[in-house]
Amino acid sequence: MHTQPQALPTDTLCTKQGVAELLHMSERSIERLVDAKRFPSPVRLGRQAFWLRETVQKWIDQQFEHQKNWEPRKR
Repeated sequence: MHTQPQALPTDTLCTKQGVAELLHMSERSIERLVDAKRFPSPVRLGRQAFWLRETVQKWIDQQFEHQKNWEPRKR
């Protein structure tokens, strides 16, 4: 009996295009960040690169960490 391949869960995985759209960047910018080790490396399945949506959200949260702790200077 032959089973149909399961579709990848789009609610938990992001493609490079999806990450680029989410971050309002080009796909090439994502590649540059990965190459510079400033963004998590993708998992490759065949020719496609994927990131866990949770991992992308953690990265976004880290980018704003300094704002969360910001306080105005005391005079």
